[in-house]
Amino acid sequence: MDTLKLDAPLAAMMSRGTAAPGEPVIDVSVRTRAPLTSEQAAELSAIGIKGADTKRTVFSARMSREALRVLASKPWISRVSLAQELKPLKSGESR
Repeated sequence: MDTLKLDAPLAAMMSRGTAAPGEPVIDVSVRTRAPLTSEQAAELSAIGIKGADTKRTVFSARMSREALRVLASKPWISRVSLAQELKPLKSGESR
């Protein structure tokens, strides 16, 4: 796995050891170097990653730690970031 492709929060999470049985999947944002080819999309599907789009270079995915390790080793992946839950601004807050 190329840990340089992981953002800091995701790399920290992955460094905490192996997943416990029944551990939930990881929600991430994936950036590719170019739009995926149909072969690359098939590779992602084979390791259980859904949501990859051959027309985009950024997509969100939900995957296991093992799938993340495989994904980060692919040369056509440029960055994988831990997804963050966005919360709406409260009324009156400025951006």
